[in-house]
Amino acid sequence: MCKNNKKILEDFLATVQEALNQQINELRITADEEIAISEKIKEFRKLFKDNKILKEFDKEIFDSVIDYIILGGTDEKGNRKS
Repeated sequence: MCKNNKKILEDFLATVQEALNQQINELRITADEEIAISEKIKEFRKLFKDNKILKEFDKEIFDSVIDYIILGGTDEKGNRKS
């Protein structure tokens, strides 16, 4: 393989690797956010089940509940449930 082609291939692979690393980081952030919201929803459900009074307003839970009510919920893939 000629030096020029090898350099082009190495540059291409470095670019692809960087793009993949960025996507992996974005997916990790999204997963962490979803886990946090899921935990908050579990707490919210427990409060309703136990009939406890909320001590502070949580906008993320409120938005999630409203989205669920208006949209009817979504499955794991984000598809709207009917």
